[in-house]
Amino acid sequence: MKLQDAYVAEAAAMGNWTKIGYAMKDGDSFGYKDAASGYSDKGTVLVESLANATMVGWTATSKVKLNDCPNASTWTITVGQASNSAQGMVSYATAIADPSGKTSCSDLTPSFSKLNTTASN
Repeated sequence: MKLQDAYVAEAAAMGNWTKIGYAMKDGDSFGYKDAASGYSDKGTVLVESLANATMVGWTATSKVKLNDCPNASTWTITVGQASNSAQGMVSYATAIADPSGKTSCSDLTPSFSKLNTTASN
């Protein structure tokens, strides 16, 4: 998120992983995905175009069962334009979901919800 914040501050746009200089390889337990479909053909989306909408910025999907967390559970960060902030600032929201609709996966990553942010002037 620090790389995204720096890119937003410079370009007033969100950048895909290539634009912000981020790389994440899939592992044995998780697959990671950038939200490439939400970006323009230049790998960016202007923050002002988000308005009240949000877009998925990052998703991790489990490839195996992890304790009580079933296979194919997802950890997602969505990005939106922060309200009451300087132009170009974004806010982040987190969500954890498992295929059964329970929240048993939150125990695996107790600090994940702390990534929720609200930008301010």
